Amino acid sequence: MSTKVGRQGDGSLIAGDDDLHSNRLAQEHSSIIAFLSPLVFRPESTDAIVINELLDPIKGSIYSLKQHLAPTMPSGFSLTKHDSVLDVRAHIGVFSRLALAEGCSRVIAYEPESTNFELLRQNLKFVSPMDSSSSSQPMIELHSAAVTHGPSKSRTLVRARNENSGKLNTWRHSLEEYTQYVDRTTELPSVLQKKTLDRCLVDCVPFFCSGEGKQNGALVPGITFVKLDCEGAEIEILLSEDAARRSSWLDCTHLVFEWSFTKERRVDIFHKAVVNLERAGFELHYEGKGSWWDTDTGTLWPYPNDVIVFAAMKQ
Repeated sequence: MSTKVGRQGDGSLIAGDDDLHSNRLAQEHSSIIAFLSPLVFRPESTDAIVINELLDPIKGSIYSLKQHLAPTMPSGFSLTKHDSVLDVRAHIGVFSRLALAEGCSRVIAYEPESTNFELLRQNLKFVSPMDSSSSSQPMIELHSAAVTHGPSKSRTLVRARNENSGKLNTWRHSLEEYTQYVDRTTELPSVLQKKTLDRCLVDCVPFFCSGEGKQNGALVPGITFVKLDCEGAEIEILLSEDAARRSSWLDCTHLVFEWSFTKERRVDIFHKAVVNLERAGFELHYEGKGSWWDTDTGTLWPYPNDVIVFAAMKQ
C-alpha cells in the first residue's frame, strides 16, 4: 500500500472536489501551528473525514465535550488545561496537532499502520531544527505500534477494505480479532476493493503499566489527557481489571474514547466498561446516556456509528 500526497506548485495540497473543505481546514490549521510542517493528507481518502471531524471551527472537534451532555462541566475537556497528552491510534496526527495548537507541551502518539505512521511522522515534524534546550519546544514522541491490553507482543493488523466508491479507507484498520472485514469470494462494488484483505504483523504495547513497573505501558506518569480510538482494542483495555483501579490511571484526569459498537453491539458489555471507569473514579458523559438503548435490558446497539465517551476524574 503506497502513500500518495499531492501538492500544487505553491505547496498546497491537490484535492478532489470531496477534499476541498479539508484542504482549506488543513491550510488554516497549518498557519496556526507554523512550527510544524504543513498538514498533509491523501486525496480521495478518508483522511478528509478526520480533518473535517477535528478541525472544523464551526462544528468543533468531535473530541470536545458538548455542553448539553454535561452542563455542569463547561469546557471540561479543553486541551488548553493539559500539558501532556496521549494520542492512541493517532492516524495521520490531526488530533496530536490539535493538542499542540492548544498549547500542550508534550504529545505521545501511537499508530500501528505503516502508511498512516509515515504521514504522522511528516505531520508532526518541526519546520526547522529547534534548540533542544528551548523551554518553548514541545516534546513529541511517536511510536509505530498498536496499544492493547496484556503483554507486549506482535499481533496481526488487518487493513480496511476501500469504500464502495473506491475511496481509500485509511482509518478502519484493526487487529484481526476486531476487524469488521472478511475475505470475500463474491464480486465487490468497486474494482479498487481487494477481495483478500491485506494483513501484517505489528508491535503491540500494553495501555497500562503492569507488573509493578516491570513492563512499561503507553500510559506513563505525567499524562493527564488520553484520546483512545483504537478500533476495538479499547474493549479489552476498558473491560480489564486494571481499568477499574484508580492507581492504574496514574496522573490521567480526562479520557475521551470511541467505543466500537460496530465490533461489539451488546450494550451490557459497554456498561461493564462504564462501571469499571466509575469504580476508578471517573464521571462519564455520552450522547444518549439514559435513553432507551442505554437502559433497556438486552439491547443491541441500533445505530451504524460508534459512540464517543467523555470521562473526567471526580475531584
